[in-house]
Amino acid sequence: MGQNTKRQLIHDLQSFLWQFERGGYSRDAMHEVLAKLEQALEDDGHHLGGAIEKHLQKMIQDCQAYANGGGDPVQIVKDLDQLRQDLEK
Repeated sequence: MGQNTKRQLIHDLQSFLWQFERGGYSRDAMHEVLAKLEQALEDDGHHLGGAIEKHLQKMIQDCQAYANGGGDPVQIVKDLDQLRQDLEK
């Protein structure tokens, strides 16, 4: 696993979470954050591959579902934070 890509993904996840929190966990905030960071997260996940890529794909699907009227923002935040913690190990 490339350390630079790993660090970049941790940074992107922190930025994603911070912007979502700053937007009050609203669906509009999720739309904005996805528009800015979805491609970067997908690219990072693709470079890291394996379980990280699958976890990111699932997280992005959950975020898209929430932005479009479904999903659970509390679970999204937990998943984001867990993925970040796993990467920092």
